[in-house]
Amino acid sequence: MGDQSELASREQQVRLFESGGMLHVETLPVAGTSIDSLDLDRLNFYLASIIEDPEVPSNQEQWIERLLGLGLMAEDGLGNTVCSIAGLVCFGIRPRRYLPQAGLRVMAFYAADKEYHARLDTVLDGALAHGE
Repeated sequence: MGDQSELASREQQVRLFESGGMLHVETLPVAGTSIDSLDLDRLNFYLASIIEDPEVPSNQEQWIERLLGLGLMAEDGLGNTVCSIAGLVCFGIRPRRYLPQAGLRVMAFYAADKEYHARLDTVLDGALAHGE
């Protein structure tokens, strides 16, 4: 930093790797989660109806393998398979239990120009149903 040399903090390293395309934060593991933290009914709907995957997993082992491949689960470095940030945010049963800082804010404006006063400004704090 400037004319000083010092070791980068962990947060600085993460930002550096992310900005260089070497790290994708959404694929990072979330400690304390498991496949039980995910809504498999919504995942089943997503695979079968949205991306029209012909091979929907039929048991937990197959689900874990598929979710690892999709980046919705990750290895935590301790030998555990846990949810990734993306998996938990998109398909988590109670994502804010593990990621209280995560959420979805929806805004709508009266015109193409974003004004200070929004027509709609709400935070969605719950699971999205199939029709939403």
